[in-house]
Amino acid sequence: MYPSPAWDIAADAGYTITRTRWVLTEPPVFEIVVDIVTPIGTIFRTASYVRACEPHPLDGFATFGDGLWAVYRGVRTDAGYVDAMRDGVWSFYAGSTLIGTVAGTAGLLSNTP
Repeated sequence: MYPSPAWDIAADAGYTITRTRWVLTEPPVFEIVVDIVTPIGTIFRTASYVRACEPHPLDGFATFGDGLWAVYRGVRTDAGYVDAMRDGVWSFYAGSTLIGTVAGTAGLLSNTP
């Protein structure tokens, strides 16, 4: 889950970036891992994925190895949040080449039991 587009991590004392790493070089995608302190003091860790030079994290991201990866683009509410109850689109890539799309929710699940 990512806050609204107006949110600034640098100004929010409850969020601490704990690590960053490159996950793809073509196209360049990096991971930002953040520890979040809730109002009652519990801490949980979350990761966001960002394409280089884009202002906001991807709504969803998966990598399958050998240059295969997928990105989810969700339906946004008026406040800028992804509406988890509505289907968005997963786009699948080999490197920078789009190889297919499928409608679905943000959770990319296996179709095997």
